[in-house]
Amino acid sequence: MPIISNLEKAKQFNSSERIISQYILKNKDLILEMSIQELALNTNSSTSTIVRLCRKIGLKGYKDFKIKFSAELLQHNRKSRPHDIKCRTGWNICRG
Repeated sequence: MPIISNLEKAKQFNSSERIISQYILKNKDLILEMSIQELALNTNSSTSTIVRLCRKIGLKGYKDFKIKFSAELLQHNRKSRPHDIKCRTGWNICRG
């Protein structure tokens, strides 16, 4: 299951994990540049809580989360932008 879908299932999280998941969902692009320490500081949590949350959603840890989350965001961004453009000659050019 996609990471974003897992993070949206806040019912399974304790209050600290819920705060972290909400922060990640609101700051998707910033998360990729953050260390685990920065995320902990910004969510008033501990690095251990972040690792527990990552494991709870089926990942090995924060590094695994960042790699897979990055790939998920990239895939989402590719799907959300138009793939075909019309050039002046009327030909469709597929971007990809």
